[in-house]
Amino acid sequence: MPKIALCLQGGGSRGAYVAGPLQLLMENGIWADAVYGTSCGSLMGCNYLSKQERRCEEETIFLCDDKEFFKPYRIFSKEKTMFDYDYLLNKATHNELPFDYDTFLKNPCKFYAISTSCVDGKAAYLEKSDPDFFPDAIAASSALPLTTKPILYHGVPYLDGGIVCPIAFERALAEGYSKIIVVTTREKGYRKGELKPLEWRLSCRMYRDYPSFLECYRRSSATYNAQMDLLARLEAKGRLFVIYPSIAPRVKHSETDKKILQNLINLGKKDALEALPLLKTYLSK
Repeated sequence: MPKIALCLQGGGSRGAYVAGPLQLLMENGIWADAVYGTSCGSLMGCNYLSKQERRCEEETIFLCDDKEFFKPYRIFSKEKTMFDYDYLLNKATHNELPFDYDTFLKNPCKFYAISTSCVDGKAAYLEKSDPDFFPDAIAASSALPLTTKPILYHGVPYLDGGIVCPIAFERALAEGYSKIIVVTTREKGYRKGELKPLEWRLSCRMYRDYPSFLECYRRSSATYNAQMDLLARLEAKGRLFVIYPSIAPRVKHSETDKKILQNLINLGKKDALEALPLLKTYLSK
């Protein structure tokens, strides 16, 4: 049997797209040996390991207008964050959005939440085997710049993994996985433009204590574009299998319109279903 890796892109609310392919993979019994989740991709990926087919969709719809989780004005308070990760990953998982911790922890599948170290500006692959992984590593991976202060994990400040590693397929290749499934949240051919001047000025003010982070954030568009170029080359060679949105997602980073998010989830389901025959062929070779 081939060793399978699953790599999930993030992107704030665009991560809702990932719910569709994950549900289809679970329904068809396609189980990876390792999952690499970046930003919201790590949040979605947890449900794959807990084998809760509907939870990605339920979580997305529930949180889009949940007033406990998303409070924009808190960025100006002492908490300095728009998102209450403690509520999402500690409280809601035991109440409104039950999470199967037992299945998650016992699942032999390896799991990595990719984050960006604010200390050295490098990618960190935070592992499920760490007793503190859930929830702290997921929060560290998902912390979008300009929406939160850095998240501490074992005393190290982290922000969104997508800054230095939008999709961790290179790590999966280096670790010897022979079949790699990639789920992106941007359409095929999308490339990023440079940071807007206002974004850069706000970042310099908010993260002035982390010069290494600011340097990698300044280069983040070029990093993204170079990685997507490599992804396209590897896909053309048949080395990877990629599921892209067939329609360019039009959502805000913190989308609160349930209809927009549901449409994005449905698009992910449709695209994954259409890709399924080719995916099965790829995995069988």
